[in-house]
Amino acid sequence: METADVILMDSDLQKLALGVELGHLASRKIRQNILISLLTKAAVLVATAAGVACLGLAVVVDVGSMLAVTLNGMTVLSKSPPPRPKHKPAGGKGRGAGGKSKYVKLKEDV
Repeated sequence: METADVILMDSDLQKLALGVELGHLASRKIRQNILISLLTKAAVLVATAAGVACLGLAVVVDVGSMLAVTLNGMTVLSKSPPPRPKHKPAGGKGRGAGGKSKYVKLKEDV
């Protein structure tokens, strides 16, 4: 396991496809964020060369660019795994004799 690039900690192979999809999405977002950053820097550079921009405008554009890049990167977080089907183990309630657990249940699953 120490030399593996990817380790599946579950028997659900759909998670492997999700991992590949998330990798492609992250690469795309990185390229978008670099482009956003470079374009805003170039716009401020052109405006400064034209004599239009001052230091305050450069700071505002830089902070706005940083917020745009951060929010764009956070869209990757909205990608969630597909819901797992609820499956009951064969043989009744799956908790041994009588279906009672010997552990205290702190919160009911909804």
